Amino acid sequence: MEYKLKMDNKRSSMTDEKISALEAIGFVWAKPNGLQRWHGYFLELHAFHVEHSHANVPTKYTKNPALGRWMSTQRSEYIKFTQDEKSSLTCEKIEKLNTLGFCWSAQSQKGGSRSEV
Repeated sequence: MEYKLKMDNKRSSMTDEKISALEAIGFVWAKPNGLQRWHGYFLELHAFHVEHSHANVPTKYTKNPALGRWMSTQRSEYIKFTQDEKSSLTCEKIEKLNTLGFCWSAQSQKGGSRSEV
């Protein structure tokens, strides 16, 4: 918020020195857009796949709860996609998830290798 005020030439406690110091340690001012966030989660899923040899992240995955929720969201978006409803999933995203053996039905992953997590 202070950065935005500073950029709008309004009164702010943010100084040029603070901005420089934050940027020197790699601070990113812009929030990632939806596609960037999706790719970030995909990379997390890929790392999970490498570690566990499957992509069946439990919905309530304690090591990374956000990844588990993201998996659930992808399944919900897939249902919308297949029913020609508005969805954030694209054919490209579906193909990428399929390369990791993504399980589109939470039912079909139950009882599988989830205990290995």
